[in-house]
Amino acid sequence: MSKKQDPRVLRTQKRIKEAYLVLLANEDHENILIKQVTYEAKINRATFYRHFHDKDHLLQGMINENFEQLTNEVQACNSAFDFVKVKQPHPRFVQLLTSIKQRDSFFFIMLKKQKSLYFYRKFEALVHDSSLATLDIALAYKHEVKYSEHITRVFISTSILGIIRWWVEEKFPCEPAVLAQHITDMIDYGIYESK
Repeated sequence: MSKKQDPRVLRTQKRIKEAYLVLLANEDHENILIKQVTYEAKINRATFYRHFHDKDHLLQGMINENFEQLTNEVQACNSAFDFVKVKQPHPRFVQLLTSIKQRDSFFFIMLKKQKSLYFYRKFEALVHDSSLATLDIALAYKHEVKYSEHITRVFISTSILGIIRWWVEEKFPCEPAVLAQHITDMIDYGIYESK
């Protein structure tokens, strides 16, 4: 049984995280001072240190929390779906994009403004694992790939990673389901118009 957290603690942590995200939008993580965080969150230093060891602990906690929530949302989707046969994006892929868009400020700031290797590695691993899990579903339905399975896996995961990064940095120029359909079509049919 999990221990329920005090709502006041959760509210204070939320204020600190929101204040830090505002600061991250305008300054590099390395240049932000705890004094700025406490001012923005309207708390004192002692309150900050009651919740976080330092700004690195705060940032790492924010990254872990966002990725844990996102992973849970994606895994909650039905995986038993032959998306290749029906020529639609897999629901888990649509959910991945939807969950990223729901955290638009966080992902935009972390991908466009900050240079956190820790964030990028977690982001890369999430997209990579999600892409490979989706390919595994297609293979389980006995769909065969044209080229080496290894090359196909690398191609799909790196392509999707780059496209999602572009989508976030361009501030989501299309809806998640539309992007998921475009990516699925490009993977299934290639990028050229048939004549």
